[in-house]
Amino acid sequence: MNCAAGSRRTGTTSPFWEGVSSKFYRLPFTEADRMVMSTDGQFILDLAPRHPIYVELIDEAACNAIGRCHRDGEAAMAMLKREGFSPSGLIDIFDGGPTVTAPRDAIATIRGGRTLRVAIDDDAGAAEPALLSTTAIASFRAIRADVSVIDNRAVIGRDAARLLGVTADDMIRVNQ
Repeated sequence: MNCAAGSRRTGTTSPFWEGVSSKFYRLPFTEADRMVMSTDGQFILDLAPRHPIYVELIDEAACNAIGRCHRDGEAAMAMLKREGFSPSGLIDIFDGGPTVTAPRDAIATIRGGRTLRVAIDDDAGAAEPALLSTTAIASFRAIRADVSVIDNRAVIGRDAARLLGVTADDMIRVNQ
């Protein structure tokens, strides 16, 4: 995850893209960004430079962007750090910003969640809002909805069950 991903989607450009990446991809910044968001991004790997890029040879603006979080991405970076992500030592090919990584089981949201069987009841008592998600990657869905945990079951309303695409006794992940 790059810390300036949010700013990339605004249609702006970046000094790193203009000074370095555009030479390899030969696309306008906004077009490359659109392609990454709408495809699997394989073209990024196919066209990426195969050899080191000597920082001394790139312009000052591009050089100054390397490893720096864009101001539009600072809130996202802070959230990722709170979740347990740390710098990977790599930079993003679009804007030169830092990328972060974390082992899945070290992510706070993962550690704080529980996987429970579903019970469906529109009158679940003392329900509290929580992040609910399915457990299957292929049909992943997530919502914020009220849930009560009763007898190791996630008791959710019919609307929440419909939005998640689950039925009674399916497994869901609950993060309160």
